[in-house]
Amino acid sequence: MIIPYMNLDTLKKALSFGTRSYFLGITVWLLLWLTIKDGWWPLVLVNRLVFYLFAPLPVLLLANLALRQWRLLGWLVFPAALFGYLYAPYVIPTPAQAIEPNMSVLTYNVLYSNQDYNAAASVIRTNNPDFVMLQEVRPEMFVELETRLADDYPYAQLGGPHDYGTTAVFSRHPFVESYSLDLENDRPATVAVVEFGGERLMLISAHLNPYGLQYPPLLERPAIINERTRTQNRQAEVILETIAQFDGAVLLGCDCNSVETSETMRMLSQEMTIGQREAGLRGNGWTVADAEKDDGLRRIDYVLYRGDDLRPTGAYLLNGWGGSDHAPASVRFATGAN
Repeated sequence: MIIPYMNLDTLKKALSFGTRSYFLGITVWLLLWLTIKDGWWPLVLVNRLVFYLFAPLPVLLLANLALRQWRLLGWLVFPAALFGYLYAPYVIPTPAQAIEPNMSVLTYNVLYSNQDYNAAASVIRTNNPDFVMLQEVRPEMFVELETRLADDYPYAQLGGPHDYGTTAVFSRHPFVESYSLDLENDRPATVAVVEFGGERLMLISAHLNPYGLQYPPLLERPAIINERTRTQNRQAEVILETIAQFDGAVLLGCDCNSVETSETMRMLSQEMTIGQREAGLRGNGWTVADAEKDDGLRRIDYVLYRGDDLRPTGAYLLNGWGGSDHAPASVRFATGAN
C-alpha cells in the first residue's frame, strides 16, 4: 500500500481545517444541548455519548504542538475548558477532605430475575451502609432480604407492584414515615423519612423508565426515544416536586437509566447534587473492600443528595454484583459538624 505524500504546508492546512471544524462542531453541539436539550431523538443519542465527542481533542492538541501551530491551539481552549467542566471530577484527583465519613449509602439494582438472595444480601452486609436503596425488587426477594438482613436493617419499605420488580428502602434507623410514590409511569418510587443525627432525612429509591431500544423495530425507535425521554423527565419532575415539599436533607438512590449529560439528569442536578461527582477521586474513604473508583463515564446508577450538611468523601462501584447485572454504587458522607 502506497501512502500519498503530503508536504508540510498541506498537512498544516488540513490541521487548520480539522481544528476549526472541531471547534465549530463542539460549539454547535453545546448550543443544541443548552437549548433543544433532549427534545429531538438524535440529540438524545448524542447527549449520551458526549465523552466521546472529546476523543479528537488530545490528537489535535498534540498535532498542533508538534507542528508549532500556536494560533490554532487557541481554537482548542474552549473545547478543553468544556471537557474540564463536564468531566474534571472523574479524571483529575482531588485532595482528600480533612473529615471522616460517618454515613454511607448504597444504591443497588438487584435485577428482577435474580434469585440469588444470599449473594444480594452479602453485597449489602459487606458494604455495611446505613441506608440501602434497591431497584427491580420482586416481593419474594424483598421478603428474603428482610429475613436475611433483619438484625442489621430492621426497617424496610417496599414500593408499589411492578411486573419487573419495584423499588425498596432498607435502613438501620427507624422510619418516621414511609410510602410508595407514584411517578406516573413505570415503577413507583419508595420514600422513607428517618431521623439521623437529630435531623430528619428523606430517603428515595427510584427506577426511571428504561429506553429498551434493543426490542422494538428499528423504524419505531425514534418515536420511542422521544416518548421515553418525556417520561423520564416527568418522573424527575415528580421527584423534584416531592422533595420541594420536604424541609430537610434528601438522599436519592436511583437507577436513572441516563448519563449525566442527559436532560433528565440535568433536571435532577439543578436541585440536587450527584454524590459521585462531588466525591470525585478523593482519597479518603477509599477503604471499601472489593471496590473500584466510580469514573462516571457510563453511569446510570446514582446517589444524589440535597443538604448543606451532607459532604461526600468517597464514591465506589462494588466488584461483587450479587447476581445482578448492575454494579452496586456506594457513596460515603460526612454529616453535620463531623
